[in-house]
Amino acid sequence: MAIIRTAARLGAELFDTADSYGADDKDFGYVEKLLHEALRGGAEGRGGEEEQRGGRQERGGERREACVATKGGMLRVSREANGWRPSRCDREYLLTRMRSSWENLGGRDPVFLWQLHHPNEKESPIEEAMQAAKTAQERGWVRHVGLCNVTLDQLKRARRVVEVAAVQCELNYWTRKAEKQGILDYCRDNGIAFIAFGALGGLKHLASSFPALKYMADRKGFSCEATALASMRHLWPHLIHIPGARTEEHVQDIARGREVRFTAAELDELRRMKPSR
Repeated sequence: MAIIRTAARLGAELFDTADSYGADDKDFGYVEKLLHEALRGGAEGRGGEEEQRGGRQERGGERREACVATKGGMLRVSREANGWRPSRCDREYLLTRMRSSWENLGGRDPVFLWQLHHPNEKESPIEEAMQAAKTAQERGWVRHVGLCNVTLDQLKRARRVVEVAAVQCELNYWTRKAEKQGILDYCRDNGIAFIAFGALGGLKHLASSFPALKYMADRKGFSCEATALASMRHLWPHLIHIPGARTEEHVQDIARGREVRFTAAELDELRRMKPSR
């Protein structure tokens, strides 16, 4: 909880989780409940009126609410890195999951952003999943709807059913499939937020893979991770990154990266950068 509260105190405005993130494959909602408790605890420390909403941070004199985005539609079948598979995505199943997420996150205000974790069109078309999300909005469980791990065609079809506020796909300096497939530009052109998971490349090593980035970070006096995340925000202003911070020190380092500035030439160099290995 200390990591979550440190991030909130330093200005994190969006916390991303999923109903399937838990201690094991049967522990649905574990991290949702943890996030709610951590952010509620911070709010109670400031008087309690922000209990259900997750607390607010002050930055530059402006008070901002910390929001939670969650996901449904995936199952963890093992603890291995690839131990995931899409769940049922029919209307009734997803409505059950969305109501559970709403309850796990306080059961009062709508979930700020609910995202379909992964389409499962072998069993249910994405239109059915979006109809469920639209119903959840009408029932007050969900405020905004998003999609994860989708193709451009699936995104376009989903938008015919419900307004899509955000799309979440992997994006980092190694993996730029979403850019090549046109999803990144489509989101920009249609006012849709793009949420990049794996923004630091997971277990890959930035400094050794991108010497130019390491040199630029050293010259500016920031870490490679903070410089990489800052550059992604400059390259794609509609992007929200998920850094996957695991320590308070990492959170503090990433927060400091808000101070990183780039010239147009530096951003052009980073845009063209390829991994050295």
